Amino acid sequence: LGSGLVVFVLMLFKYLLSIAVEAGQFEGELPFWLMGLGAKLINGLLVVSGFLVTVRISTKGRLRNRPLLVGGLTFWLSWELAAVLFGYYVGNMPTISLIYGSLATIAILLLWLFYTANMFLWCVCLSARIVSGGKS
Repeated sequence: LGSGLVVFVLMLFKYLLSIAVEAGQFEGELPFWLMGLGAKLINGLLVVSGFLVTVRISTKGRLRNRPLLVGGLTFWLSWELAAVLFGYYVGNMPTISLIYGSLATIAILLLWLFYTANMFLWCVCLSARIVSGGKS
């Protein structure tokens, strides 16, 4: 439940930050490309921090910081890549709404949460593998 809550809060913050940037909340203060880069870096910092806190709590501090940082950065980069690919998939897959109708939004959300949870677990396994030195 704890990691699911962290992922939900991070997704919500990312969504609100992207709305603020796209709506021009910061218009006139900074160039648009710099705002987008700043939003990505703030999002990355939050995602990596959430990853570190969640894994640190759930493993009772058994993993060192450097492997956790590698796992957190990998999670952030894979999450950004997955968001682009998933957006492309959903945008070019009109049959999902034909199959699920009004429940398509819930199906898409559950699919995204499934992908996110798998990426999270894969990055935790990567961190643990680095700690063990590649031994099984």
